[in-house]
Amino acid sequence: MGKDAQILAILAGGRFCSGQELAKQLGLSRSAVWKVIQNLQSRGIEVFAVQGKGYRLAQPIELLAKDHIHQNIAARRETFPGKIEVLWEIDSTNRYLSQQSVSSGAAGMTCLAEMQSAGRGRRGRTWVSPLGGNIYLSQLWKFNGGPAQLSGLSLAAAVAVVRVIHQFGVKEARLKWPNDVLVSGKKLAGILLEMTGESNGPTKVIAGVGINVRLPEIALQEIDQPVTSLQSLLGRSIERN
Repeated sequence: MGKDAQILAILAGGRFCSGQELAKQLGLSRSAVWKVIQNLQSRGIEVFAVQGKGYRLAQPIELLAKDHIHQNIAARRETFPGKIEVLWEIDSTNRYLSQQSVSSGAAGMTCLAEMQSAGRGRRGRTWVSPLGGNIYLSQLWKFNGGPAQLSGLSLAAAVAVVRVIHQFGVKEARLKWPNDVLVSGKKLAGILLEMTGESNGPTKVIAGVGINVRLPEIALQEIDQPVTSLQSLLGRSIERN
């Protein structure tokens, strides 16, 4: 875990922590701690710096935790079909699984990340992926048949995402063909499927899902279309795990 992740984990609960305390815990100078704080701020994390008290997040943040995710899955079903990986920063969760599938990637393997530097949407568009606020998830599946037999898979995946969002209480979420989830014309989620394989099979499919859970102001300034988030729609914080 890098210094950014370590400091964010310490501050995640929302309490004040002095620069001296952070420096001692991580073996850094106080100036190095300040540089990390500035880097977090540049990535959309609101950090207050108060003289005499130290640093504190504007609001508590829930970091992704693999053990917590496994526990939530186990509470709903007996088994999960694949390995789960939780990464701090990656260019793209889809690209990561594509690389893994060439070697040891097994069907059902799932990758989540706190942040993407090159998240992708449809038609090569960038999916703005701020740190620690949303869900960036990709899952690898393998099928015996060719891509022609999987023509409805993108729609099925999108419908599954909409159903989950409805369960959270956002009943007005609608699917815009083929794979955008909108609320009152504003984008809440997107699904990107990438397939590789021979015409007669087998075929590998990577399903990428991005859901806006909490969008900081700095991220909104980078997005070139109307967007919304679960937190703004529901008026409460959402447990990402």
